[in-house]
Amino acid sequence: MDTPDDPDSAVDESSITPVIDGGHDIRPFGWFNDSIREEAGVEVGEINGFGFTSFFSKYVTGFTSNSGAFDLVNVYPQYIGTFAANGHLTPLDDTMEIDRWDPQFDDMLKPFRQMYTQ
Repeated sequence: MDTPDDPDSAVDESSITPVIDGGHDIRPFGWFNDSIREEAGVEVGEINGFGFTSFFSKYVTGFTSNSGAFDLVNVYPQYIGTFAANGHLTPLDDTMEIDRWDPQFDDMLKPFRQMYTQ
């Protein structure tokens, strides 16, 4: 995945399909869908939520089949190493260099920030 020169215009009026563990973690997409659309120009499409018992296998199937079934993935931290080692995750290093983009990691607990975001 390449970072576009003008990320804002590249995503305007796009739709993303997130996949996430089912349950309470889905709720923020509903709460902030209007803000996401207004601030990022992106529509949140169908939210795929999988229960804990099927989560890993559904992700692996989606990744290995290259089905394009989901665009945005919320990953349990314990699986980051497995998914990254198999080339299923895209590093966001170039994205971090975009002007005016601040993921606001300063308010994350240091052990979590160091272990799971670097």
